[in-house]
Amino acid sequence: MDEPDLYGDPNPELLLIGWGSTYGVLREVVDMLALLETKTAMLHFSDIWPLPQKRLKKLFPGVKRSYCIENNACGQLSALIRRETGLSIDSLILKYDGRPFMPHEIVEEVKNDL
Repeated sequence: MDEPDLYGDPNPELLLIGWGSTYGVLREVVDMLALLETKTAMLHFSDIWPLPQKRLKKLFPGVKRSYCIENNACGQLSALIRRETGLSIDSLILKYDGRPFMPHEIVEEVKNDL
């Protein structure tokens, strides 16, 4: 199993977690938030079973706020992370209308939450 890809600040305050089709949009969001001088990184899972945990467990303790961005209605990855590691994601950003996320949608959700 491959560990998830990390992109952005190696010591983030905000951690965006995603899987599957969220890869490209999360990279854009990390870059947009970096322009606002926010220490942000994304952790993108390609393989989710068995859940690769090493990088997640290393990053999570130093993060002030975590977000799981998913294209489903129930936060499947977030639930898997909680069940397998005991770590709880602070906020879910879910979209389940069949359309992909746009970067500005995620940035607005994060900014409204800060």
